[in-house]
Amino acid sequence: MEEHAFDSSKLHGYLRENLADFPPEEGELKVFKFSAGTSNPTFLLRKNGKEFVLRHKSPVEMYVGYHKVDVEYKIMSALSGASVPVPKMYLFCEDKTVMGQEFYVMEYIKGRQFPDANLPGVPVDQTRAIFEAAIRTLVQLQTVNTDGLHLEGLGDKENYFQARLEKLYEGYKRTERKAVPKAHQLMEWLKNNLPKENRKPVIYHADYRISNMIFKEDEPQILAVIDWEAACWGHPYEDLAYFCFPFHFPAELEVLPTGKVGYYSEGIPSEESLLSLYCQLSGETLPLPDWTFFLGLTFFRVIVNIQTVLAQLTDSPVPFPFPVESIANMLEPLADYACSFVGVK
Repeated sequence: MEEHAFDSSKLHGYLRENLADFPPEEGELKVFKFSAGTSNPTFLLRKNGKEFVLRHKSPVEMYVGYHKVDVEYKIMSALSGASVPVPKMYLFCEDKTVMGQEFYVMEYIKGRQFPDANLPGVPVDQTRAIFEAAIRTLVQLQTVNTDGLHLEGLGDKENYFQARLEKLYEGYKRTERKAVPKAHQLMEWLKNNLPKENRKPVIYHADYRISNMIFKEDEPQILAVIDWEAACWGHPYEDLAYFCFPFHFPAELEVLPTGKVGYYSEGIPSEESLLSLYCQLSGETLPLPDWTFFLGLTFFRVIVNIQTVLAQLTDSPVPFPFPVESIANMLEPLADYACSFVGVK
């Protein structure tokens, strides 16, 4: 985390007038940029011993349906009174003249974050407990009574599957620079194999993974779930499938130097163990119906995200920490693997 060099005088004045807990006395406002949270730039604000986190909307939309800081603020505000651990929200600013984009300010929670879900250096017993804590918190999220919460803006609550598939397909076609027939075949399979069971929608985080959780420094307790920018209404199994997706990621496509996609570390519970815990807590039973569909949907989501990044880098080259070819070469084999996984030949 490095100190961010920009004229913060306008932000300083805005916070002094609008943020009740902001130090009113004279003093320097220091701004530090977090290395994580790059889709929506995230900053630590520090003044006279008080600290806050500011997150503003990305000036460039890379992912269809992401970057919604207004929805992110609304969801965490609504969940603050529920059993789901989230940071306290302080204010939302729509005035783009303050920071160039709309933004919100929230509580700064000190704790452990794990960019790599394989948890290098974490003892085996804590690794298991961390994964089990994630499943427990997911069930807490999915059992929140949303009827009394103000959650306008989360999208179509009645036809969320159809809306999800249409948005994904739109995102794929918009960013397609090279034909990948298997990706289209996978999408057609998903359209033709929608679950028939009509489930009441839950809040779908859409990026539910270890790296989007803050844990206590000395024990495997989740202090906050963060990064709700793509949240909307969804099926309970969607976040669960996304969390379990690394169990199914093909090892031969592990080409990113920033960390493994798949789960490999000793101590990580098996998928069966995590699903059993989920069922124990939620009242579901194994085998979960349509589980292959939900994993197939996750494969397609990942394919869309990869292609979106490639399109962004192709159309507007920006610095990237490793060769773009390593990602480009992953796209077709991943689509082939995903089709094979769901049974499309």
